[in-house]
Amino acid sequence: MTASIDAPGDEKATIFYRQQLPNAPEFLTMFSVEGCSTSELKGRAIVSHIGVQPSSGSWKCSKHAEGTLCLHVRDAFEPFQAAIGEDGQELDPAIFCKTPALASIARTEAISHSSILPPISLALKVQPTDTRSCRIFMLFTVYEGTIEVQPCPTCPVARRRLIGPDLVELGLFNFNNSIIVSHELLDEYTMAFVTSETPFNAFVTTVTHRYAVSGAEFIGDDLFRSIWFAYATCLAMENDMQCTRCGRCPDTVIWDGITLAFGRKHLSATLVPPTQVSPQSLQRPNVKNHPRQQLLLDPALRKLIRQAVNPPKLPDPPAKDISDRSASNAAQIEEGCQSRLVVEHLARIDAVYEGLSKECKPLARLFLDTYGAVAFAKKKQAPMVTTRFFLQIAAEESVLQMVNGTALVNLEEFLKAPQVNHLTKILAIPGLYRVLKTQPLIDPFIPLLRWLAQRATVVLQELSVECIPLSTGATAAVLDSDWKVELFTACPRYDIALLILDSKPTIRRMFQSPEETNAVNTTLNMENED
Repeated sequence: MTASIDAPGDEKATIFYRQQLPNAPEFLTMFSVEGCSTSELKGRAIVSHIGVQPSSGSWKCSKHAEGTLCLHVRDAFEPFQAAIGEDGQELDPAIFCKTPALASIARTEAISHSSILPPISLALKVQPTDTRSCRIFMLFTVYEGTIEVQPCPTCPVARRRLIGPDLVELGLFNFNNSIIVSHELLDEYTMAFVTSETPFNAFVTTVTHRYAVSGAEFIGDDLFRSIWFAYATCLAMENDMQCTRCGRCPDTVIWDGITLAFGRKHLSATLVPPTQVSPQSLQRPNVKNHPRQQLLLDPALRKLIRQAVNPPKLPDPPAKDISDRSASNAAQIEEGCQSRLVVEHLARIDAVYEGLSKECKPLARLFLDTYGAVAFAKKKQAPMVTTRFFLQIAAEESVLQMVNGTALVNLEEFLKAPQVNHLTKILAIPGLYRVLKTQPLIDPFIPLLRWLAQRATVVLQELSVECIPLSTGATAAVLDSDWKVELFTACPRYDIALLILDSKPTIRRMFQSPEETNAVNTTLNMENED
């Protein structure tokens, strides 16, 4: 029980709390004892007792050390002994005061629960706000509006980052505080993509025509693609649409193609499923998988090349006068992180150059001239054709994807007479062709071409373990045509029966039941006997 009581006949000690301890037979009893020197509230002492009987258990006073039997404990002992009795029975509720206590020590929550602003001197520094214009793209048109923003307190001042509202409660998606797109428009593309595989450019074209009715102009393909992918990251999905090993952004993504089907009119005796085995099927018992078909066999080197062709940004020189100390600290932290990335990139360049030198020295020199420390220090932008070429060199796929059989034959013919006017012979290798077109001389790259042809030849020879000529033209009809029978009998109404005769022209008729089909087959057999 929890209440405030007055011990009868004694006003010095007041029992205001008594509660049984959890999972224990003892009770916690607390007293408010009047002080010896003063009778004011601040002079009173809080005495607590843990136990069943006053003579047993432990006593504690708030004004004296624990274990000391002071005068406050003595003043609380006598009324407690008189109230509980010698047999240790529980306190009678009748001795409790009729007037309830204003508060209880056991209370952990107050009645007041509303938020209270702190004093203005203790409040955080509020950044000044500003308004800027924005465009709100809806389903059918675009609206001009204003949005309230404020500078970011943690970002460097030079970046001019602004904090804006989320606007999710209004059904809007704030992309960059200047372009705001409604959830309806983004959800419409999501549903179109899921149901009909609508590409971005087709959807943007459709919305552009819709906007033209009201005389408005829609955004472009690239911007809408960026907005939708940013919106997709905020969708609360189950996170089950990603590979458990590769994560959210795998290096290689295989997309499903378009399913092709033959029309019913093309169904003939020579048309068979590609997976059907016949006595004329080719037997290739020696064919096996070769996992190491890449141009560069070292997987670590391939990974380093893919990282090296995307260099980090050189850190900007620190500003001399920065008034905001927090912005200065943030700029120093960012500069330190950027410097660490630069050091790692330079070490990565040295490792790639050393690895490529063991494979092909002209390829290593091309990499050093394009992505080396000198070009990086000059902030020289690497040509896109060179970057794509090195990404093909470091691709996690077979070298025959880059140099197929026809391209290999043309490359070998070009190496017999390597001249600039014969450069079109390697058009089948577009990445290599574009790189050589940008070079003033092709003589230094002849060893690179020979190395590429040699590696492609080795992989092709490893895969070509059998030389079986492929038959051309229409193949003979397969005797076992159960697949067509199963195809027709799978239809519950036998809507179509395809009858193919050796000496008669092909006859196609519509039948409504199996009985009519059997009747026509009997008639055709009689005609064949005649």
